[in-house]
Amino acid sequence: MTREEYLDDLYNHPENYELETDSFGVRRYMGGYMPIDKSFVTDDEGTETLCHATGYEICLDNDPDNWWNEYENPFTGELYLGR
Repeated sequence: MTREEYLDDLYNHPENYELETDSFGVRRYMGGYMPIDKSFVTDDEGTETLCHATGYEICLDNDPDNWWNEYENPFTGELYLGR
């Protein structure tokens, strides 16, 4: 499933997606779409770490146009948001 197909399905069939709330905002499983892993600066020294996509998206500020992919640091378990 492409991202466009996923977003179209999400818009037309929101009942297929389980929503939950976490510390960032509303969180949902992305279904058949999985973004690629992404590097984040993970400390004050500027070290970059390749973080793995969790398969979830987070909606910030309850803004339907403000969805971010969730990524997990494989060493610390810390979560990051990115696009």
